Amino acid sequence: MFDLEQGISSWRTHMLAAGIKTPVPLEELESHLREGVQELTASGMEPQEALAAAIKKFGLPMPLQAEFTKVDKKSHLTEQYVIKVLVYTIWFCLVLPTYLYTFYKYDMNWAWRSAGIANIIFGTFLILLYKKINIWFPIIPNRLRRQTIGISAAVCGVAGMVLFMNFILLHFSLTMGQVVVAVLCGLTVMSIGGGIQAGLEEAAKRSTTTTA
Repeated sequence: MFDLEQGISSWRTHMLAAGIKTPVPLEELESHLREGVQELTASGMEPQEALAAAIKKFGLPMPLQAEFTKVDKKSHLTEQYVIKVLVYTIWFCLVLPTYLYTFYKYDMNWAWRSAGIANIIFGTFLILLYKKINIWFPIIPNRLRRQTIGISAAVCGVAGMVLFMNFILLHFSLTMGQVVVAVLCGLTVMSIGGGIQAGLEEAAKRSTTTTA
């Protein structure tokens, strides 16, 4: 006699082998599958035939995996868009206006103005051309190693900023404008750590997409 539960268990095994490992979507699919089987058996179909028909109706594992891949890709693109908007907003609506106000409000020699302008060009270059820059990052399959590298870079940036503010900056007699330029340059250096981790993650995802 056909064991329906064993059949559904076998279906779950095939789904997991196809790459659908997220518990919630798989549970939802199984719920729909069971509902389909119940409807078909209620109409007089044998359980084994009903299960086969329900599986055919909802799709085989690989087509379903393709659909889930599309959903995951869409979610990833949405996340990228939110981060992009956030970075653009901070840089173009906060950092750049602060620079322009500092240049206008405070007197600085050309060395400090040049440092500020160089930082503006460098930061804008990184933000606008980040997609082209990402292809330079190596592919590191190990997620923990990628996170370790990114966190280490960020920590080094923060430590450098703290040392600069507490042990170097205090020894100089700087105007308010010079302090603002120094702090903003330090923040740019700190942000490079996050950029490194983001670049490594993008490289890993690009490798996964290419392999798939």
